[in-house]
Amino acid sequence: MNNSRWVIISLLLSVALNLLLLGVFIGSSVYKKPIIKPLPTNLGWMIQHLDSASLSSLRPQIEAHSLRVVPIRKEMRRQQKEFNRLLLQPNPNNKALAQTLSQLRNHSDEYQQEMHSMILKLIPKLSEDQRRKVITMLRKPPKGSLRHEDR
Repeated sequence: MNNSRWVIISLLLSVALNLLLLGVFIGSSVYKKPIIKPLPTNLGWMIQHLDSASLSSLRPQIEAHSLRVVPIRKEMRRQQKEFNRLLLQPNPNNKALAQTLSQLRNHSDEYQQEMHSMILKLIPKLSEDQRRKVITMLRKPPKGSLRHEDR
């Protein structure tokens, strides 16, 4: 093949790729689907058995709860990393370790209070049958979830 054919083939491939990317961009902007956020996993044990109508009615409260617990969980992870960093030092400072554990415990308590608050908001909205399922879940968590002996 001579050089002019390679130039023409390259030009055609470039135009085709640009048209494809332009089509994807236009298609995604024209046919925007609503962003559906997944429900938080920390409440999954309680809401997994709910019907879609119940989930739809509870979604705003659950999303608000999720926004409140995200910074708490981030802080808990940060404190855990800080504890790990301090623990791996050649001569760990017990005072710094104790302070980090205390902060981690405070954030954990804050997280648990938020979880309990959300549970108290959700329970009244559940039917009697749904509340029975919650009791069953509390007594015997589903496989794959954390069990008390795994914590």
